[in-house]
Amino acid sequence: MATRGNPEGTSGSSLWGVDYQFRDSNWAPPGGEGGKTLETHAWMLESTNAGLGSGRSWGASLKYPNVGLTGNAEVQHIDARFNPALGYLAEAGVTRGQGELGWWHRTRGGENIIPGVDWNFRRKQDDSEHSWLLNPEIGYTNAAGDTAMVEMFFEGDRLASTYTPVPGVTVQPGSYGWHYLFGYVETSPSRPVSAHAEFRSGGYYDGHRDDQVLQLAWKPSPHWGWRAGLARNAIRLSSGRFTVRTASLRLDHTPNTRLAQSLLLQWDNVSNELGVSARLRWLLAPDRELIFSLDRLGYTGAQRDLLPNQTRAMLKLVWNFER
Repeated sequence: MATRGNPEGTSGSSLWGVDYQFRDSNWAPPGGEGGKTLETHAWMLESTNAGLGSGRSWGASLKYPNVGLTGNAEVQHIDARFNPALGYLAEAGVTRGQGELGWWHRTRGGENIIPGVDWNFRRKQDDSEHSWLLNPEIGYTNAAGDTAMVEMFFEGDRLASTYTPVPGVTVQPGSYGWHYLFGYVETSPSRPVSAHAEFRSGGYYDGHRDDQVLQLAWKPSPHWGWRAGLARNAIRLSSGRFTVRTASLRLDHTPNTRLAQSLLLQWDNVSNELGVSARLRWLLAPDRELIFSLDRLGYTGAQRDLLPNQTRAMLKLVWNFER
């Protein structure tokens, strides 16, 4: 691939690169039987910009999603001077990676048991920031789709500047390490009534963090669906403590394959905002659809008389032309 140009109107911006992907769904490991899936991906890009010079980025990944030994790994390296003027870049000057390795055991009754370990890391190339995560886990899913998982997380983070999770509570620059326990239970969404619950308890930077989430869903018919959720996040740090509570309620109505409507209400005690969002999507024809949305944000705290409510509406008609 190759591009040249800059939306800002300046000259001297160009990019070139190569991309390669290999996939074999009948791969046979050395000394083993075939029928396995193996996928690899590699890419490299180089950019040139006036006043910035040349910068390079590259990445590679490996996927092995099979019963028995299973896993994947990915790594990316992006120079500080890499800038794709005609594209999008989240951050430069960073090296990062992630992956997982496990053993997928499937019983004759259709149950899946997968012990494994996940990892990821991110490092700024000037070494000002560095974070890593390692979490062994074990997951279980039965034939009906009910799932349970328990994980142990070990994390580290080097902060180059002050981190503020919420106003008034800060984490000072420096190196931190902590660990915590996480778990969740989820019943199959195909059931008329389903539930999802998760918890987290353990360290967090120089303090402690406890999270609890509970969601209940009810689908009385193929056309109607309700979902309610509650969440609590309690964090204690050396600079202070706070507890965030959120609540949400969602209604979905799909009378047919051409019409879908939803209504969402959400509130939290930190911003003291109650948000209401309504959506309608109507498929007029295979190449035409009408989308309408209405959002309203109101304040429920002590400043509700000082802060104005916000309302936004959008109407969009999508018409695809083909020749």
